[in-house]
Amino acid sequence: MTGEGAAYRGVAGVVKQTPGAIGYVELAYATSNKIQFATLRNSSGNWITPTLEAVTAAAAGAMKDMGPNTDFRVSITNSSGAQAYPISTFTWLLLHRSYSDTAKARALVQFVWWAESEGQAKAPQLGYAQLPKDLHPWIQARLRSITAGGRPVLKAAE
Repeated sequence: MTGEGAAYRGVAGVVKQTPGAIGYVELAYATSNKIQFATLRNSSGNWITPTLEAVTAAAAGAMKDMGPNTDFRVSITNSSGAQAYPISTFTWLLLHRSYSDTAKARALVQFVWWAESEGQAKAPQLGYAQLPKDLHPWIQARLRSITAGGRPVLKAAE
């Protein structure tokens, strides 16, 4: 196991061996490894168990702090929303605004477009929360703004 999986395994191992210890690993890792997790009180005063739906609710609650012209630098930790899990977070993809290689840029942008639209249906089976549906047009607008050689990477019909 490499990357984050190894780090989560290390955190989980230390927490298991330390009486009274608390640690943080992603929900997908905790669920697949049957690690106990905490029900926490959110900013609305509700006690929330971490679920994929509660993470999506946290993202939806944070949208009010973003607005449609966002650059997506926002925390969804302790976001508003009656069903939001308070210690949720996004995973970001960083894309350049402009590329020199049109074919590579188009392939990347089309993949991200797929991942944030049709690909969202795959997220739950992989242990990840779906993005709120209202966020999709904002992401798509950002993807449409990416250029290569001074021209939009995506055609208007895409």
